[in-house]
Amino acid sequence: MKRASVYLMVFVSVLSLILGALLGSVKISPAELFTTPMGKTLLYKLRLPRTLMAYTGGAALALVGATFQSLLKNPLVDPYLIGISAGAAFGGALSLTLAESFGFFWVVMSPWMAFAFALFSSSLAIAFSRRGKKLSTTELLLAGVAMNMIFSAATVFLLYFMRRSTQGWGIWLFGSVSGTLM
Repeated sequence: MKRASVYLMVFVSVLSLILGALLGSVKISPAELFTTPMGKTLLYKLRLPRTLMAYTGGAALALVGATFQSLLKNPLVDPYLIGISAGAAFGGALSLTLAESFGFFWVVMSPWMAFAFALFSSSLAIAFSRRGKKLSTTELLLAGVAMNMIFSAATVFLLYFMRRSTQGWGIWLFGSVSGTLM
């Protein structure tokens, strides 16, 4: 039974890669995609890189989620419960806010700011849940939920007071692979 499940997951995974590369907003047949110059450009320069980026990102998120669940011995744990996602969202939103006033450098810094605030948020959750040398899983989850609320509120605060660029923030916060080119 487990072997059949693995085969099914691999099949669905490969199928999603193929469909991701073949389907898109531009209506073009699969035959044209492989034979015409425009189709080849569309496939190799836009669709395939974006599909592979989305696939890689999804695989990385699945790996991180499984690691958290294994380390904390709780099947419901995810980056939202530990405060990592909200910290990353705040870092990205802060970087985009700084970009409005101080230039393009802060747009480029968005992934790094998101990573730094994800680390900061999770470090705070760990620090608040530590009792001496012991780390309580239950207290870590509660501290993570608190960090999630704090950083989510801070992100909403930024979005509310900096209304000019909410569309760009929405694309960044919800995730987009549209900038992936080859």
